[in-house]
Amino acid sequence: ASLAGCGFMADASRRPQTHRDAVETKFGWATRPRVLLVLLAFGLVAAQLTYTLSVLAPCRAVADLADQESITNTAIGSGLPATAVATYPGTQMQAISRPNVPPPTSLPFSLARVFVINVASAASRWEHMQRSFADIFGWSLPEMRRFNAATPHRDGCSLPYSMEDCCTVSHEHVLQSFAMDDTVRDDQWALIMEDDIALHPSIPRDQFAEILTSALHMASTSSSPFMYLGLCAPKCLGQERILRAPSGATVTFTQLCGGSCTHAYAVQKFMASHVPRLMHRFDGYVDTIDQAFRNMYTAFNMSFLGSSLQSPDLRAKGSEHAGVFYMKGFDDSLTSSSDWDRRIKVHFVLESWTGRLGNLMFEWAATVGLAAKLGMETHAYFTTKGGNTSECPYTKFWKDFRLQRFSRDVANREHPSQPKHCTLRFQESGANRYRNSLISRLASDIQFLQDKSRALPPKHRGRCKAIQVILEEGYFQSWKYFDSASQIMLHALAAPPYAKAKADKFLEETHRELQQSEPNTTWVFVGVQVRRGDKVHDVGFSSIYFNVNWAFYREGMRRLESKFVDPASPEKRVAFIVTAGGSMEHNSTDQLEAEEALGKVSKTVVFSKTDDPLVDYAILTASSAVVISPGSFGWWAGYIASNGRSGGYVVAPKWLYRETSSLWKQYSVSHYYPPGWTILLNNVTDGELPL
Repeated sequence: ASLAGCGFMADASRRPQTHRDAVETKFGWATRPRVLLVLLAFGLVAAQLTYTLSVLAPCRAVADLADQESITNTAIGSGLPATAVATYPGTQMQAISRPNVPPPTSLPFSLARVFVINVASAASRWEHMQRSFADIFGWSLPEMRRFNAATPHRDGCSLPYSMEDCCTVSHEHVLQSFAMDDTVRDDQWALIMEDDIALHPSIPRDQFAEILTSALHMASTSSSPFMYLGLCAPKCLGQERILRAPSGATVTFTQLCGGSCTHAYAVQKFMASHVPRLMHRFDGYVDTIDQAFRNMYTAFNMSFLGSSLQSPDLRAKGSEHAGVFYMKGFDDSLTSSSDWDRRIKVHFVLESWTGRLGNLMFEWAATVGLAAKLGMETHAYFTTKGGNTSECPYTKFWKDFRLQRFSRDVANREHPSQPKHCTLRFQESGANRYRNSLISRLASDIQFLQDKSRALPPKHRGRCKAIQVILEEGYFQSWKYFDSASQIMLHALAAPPYAKAKADKFLEETHRELQQSEPNTTWVFVGVQVRRGDKVHDVGFSSIYFNVNWAFYREGMRRLESKFVDPASPEKRVAFIVTAGGSMEHNSTDQLEAEEALGKVSKTVVFSKTDDPLVDYAILTASSAVVISPGSFGWWAGYIASNGRSGGYVVAPKWLYRETSSLWKQYSVSHYYPPGWTILLNNVTDGELPL
């Protein structure tokens, strides 16, 4: 509900990638020439301005750097030769003095804009920022401007944590907005802040304007167009300098710094438009915006103001959070409350993935659903890399559905600073069965460990700093695992964008052809999901799973047609869209069998010809009603379909397994199927009533 996700959770979920160096190797030398050219272009533009010779010196220094052989194997500003560091009256390498009166915004390298990223639903955060900084901004520094944060409904962005999440999109928007501001010069700066920060208590408030103005000038003359004012787990390669204001206030200034968190930073206008573009060169290699920034810190010569100032907030205890601005705890934050340091985090972790697409969807949904049911909806972890076999394509599943929006990669919690975990294990009572008593027992065990840990001293060896709940290998195929998180499921497991686009095109073309043949007809699409493949043609599978006969599909189609067609209104018709599959290699055999068996059930039956199961999935979920086969893929098509939770718009078979299978005893019809679905016998005869 807030931008807290942009902030504190850096030490665990937003830590730098362990393969950062490899990423820099892959992208660094492709990026650095571009940055050199950008800065060179800035120098050429600046040469046309009517600045004094001393003002133009930094721009010329940047241009000179592009031609110097002495900086081979270094980024801009990394190991700068003494001749390349522009000087300014009153400026020294180790200490900087500025006039008592901060320069107005018309002077070079001045601060032109101050943005606060704030979501509309968190008005109290904006009020906090106004109260906290009323005596700082709007006087010798520009006034703060509220920048409306991106939201999933308005902007289509994702929940934390991914490069498509609302935090990342919000920062992209504010950078692009600043870059397009024609009233600001290229050399001027914008300060970009999130709405949960505070000024470090060691900074005299009446001297902050002097300190910031001096720091911006120092960054500009040091060829550093991006300056952090707060960082989590900072890593600096440059020399730490002392920036000293005339009144005596001092703060450290360091070049070549990277880290996590994006709660406060400043950027020059000429660089603002390039940051989002270059940031997305790391898509697929990093999970969050601050991880992308960290991989750019040498190329941009990012600097850091306040590297020696440790955060006084309780959330930073035992970790590295520094800068002139620090993140402040809020009751509506994802990670904070008045007793933040005593809270025991709970991580739900799926032990291993099993099965194909439909099974994977159940496993993910059950893990996230259990976390939500027990109040830990932001802490569900999964292994996401290394699994792209046809029998268990979990890596592809994770990427196709962009599940980093709603859950986390288990790699993000494997960090040397990660606190001691106490472990609980959870095992399902049956493949398609849900036992509330097991959930209650799990909740009780979690509460016991939390209460016990709170009663112990912080450094006691028996104290749990975090609790991990391991979901042992299983199927977890019951809607009851995630009934309290159904809205998350509907959003997260909707058809991926590429598949939806193909499905929409197919349905639009089908609708256009139908309208041309019968222009006065209103058409309703009803999906039919036929599962054949290994469950029918493989002896091993067919001895376990109870498939359906063709009469089941025909009866289901007739029953759904009767829900939409009124004899008194012949202008309304049903068009059945049949998808067929289940074979590992291709679906051609399944499609031919379906056409032969179902082609004449109704006047209008259309068959999907794609071999991509996700396109079929998108077609089915876009339908007004669905007939499904026994299997998890069809189950999810019915659940996600537009009327999937309405009474009678999904027709499903009663049985999944044969009585000879060990899974038979683990199966419960009411636990597997949601209320309201129409259940028919698998081997129904034409015209038989539903159960």
